Amino acid sequence: GDSNDRADKLDPILSTAGFQNVSRRKEARTFPAFAPMLRLDKVYASSHFKVKDAHAVRDDISRICSDHLPLLATLVTK
Repeated sequence: GDSNDRADKLDPILSTAGFQNVSRRKEARTFPAFAPMLRLDKVYASSHFKVKDAHAVRDDISRICSDHLPLLATLVTK
């Protein structure tokens, strides 16, 4: 979600609740959409899932629809 959490303050809170940040990859930079440099948007998943892929969608329509790029995460059950 669009948490605007630059300092990753949500990570320890959600980790305690059993969720992992699955968007901690360079490919998950989402802001600003025209030249993504920051990972402001995150996807969290429970430990029941394994991350197959997580990346920002970098197409022309995504760059003009918002100031943030959307994240796409592919998860599989463990």
